[in-house]
Amino acid sequence: DKSRAAAADIANLIVDVLPLHDPSGGLFLFTQTDRAQRPSAFSSPDVKITALAGAVLGIVLAVVAALMRDSIARTVETAEQLRHATGKTVLAVVPRPKDPTKLALADPDSPAAAAFRALRVELEFASSQRPPGPIVVANANPDGTDNGWLAGNLAVALAQVQHHVLVIDADFRRRDRNPLLPADPGPGLYDVLREATSVEEALRMGPIDGVTV
Repeated sequence: DKSRAAAADIANLIVDVLPLHDPSGGLFLFTQTDRAQRPSAFSSPDVKITALAGAVLGIVLAVVAALMRDSIARTVETAEQLRHATGKTVLAVVPRPKDPTKLALADPDSPAAAAFRALRVELEFASSQRPPGPIVVANANPDGTDNGWLAGNLAVALAQVQHHVLVIDADFRRRDRNPLLPADPGPGLYDVLREATSVEEALRMGPIDGVTV
């Protein structure tokens, strides 16, 4: 109670009445050692001190949790982490596609299209002293479906500025993982490697001029 005197009276009244209404059926013996006296001060916790202590404890726990996660996690999530882990320059960050069977550059205003244009600019700048060589697109996840999507969009982005690009898809598991590959069956890289067909017979035209698959 807000009144210290009333709080003492309530405590003594409860002690007097509780034995008359024993919920245990006589299993417990209620004994009062001392009558409650009017307290000199409230025993409630100091809200300000408690809130400050809780905030400090929360910050400490958050820092400890972040350090533990950083030491345990093996996933690269940012360009800076990749740069630190490999010591290599990160040319661009491309958002993960919602549908890897469709070209992102079909929508020139999409974030993915802007990322591929930035990647194209960085590649052209990096190869300004010499012609660009083969570009290998690989996924760290063996079951990933983004390789064909990445290769296809990069090829289209390069062809849009007068580059001639030959895309070689070496993923023999599923043809639908590359949006540049036609749905109809026909000779491909496997047939060329086993010399069942010529390279010319296996070539297909891409979605725009300058891209061959």
